[in-house]
Amino acid sequence: MPPFVEFVAWLRGQLDAVGPELSARREARVRRLFRRTVDLEVAFFDAAYTDGEVA
Repeated sequence: MPPFVEFVAWLRGQLDAVGPELSARREARVRRLFRRTVDLEVAFFDAAYTDGEVA
C-alpha cells in the first residue's frame, strides 16, 4: 500500500526532525499520538481500498 507507506515515512521524518528537542514527557505523548495517527490511517486506507482498488 504505497500511499500509506509514503504518509508514514513523511510523518516519521517530521517527528524525527523535532524529536531530539522534546522532553521525555513530551516524547511519550508524541509517541502515543503517532501510534494513534497510524492506527487511524490504517483504518482509513483499509476502508478506502479493497484488493488494491478504491472502494
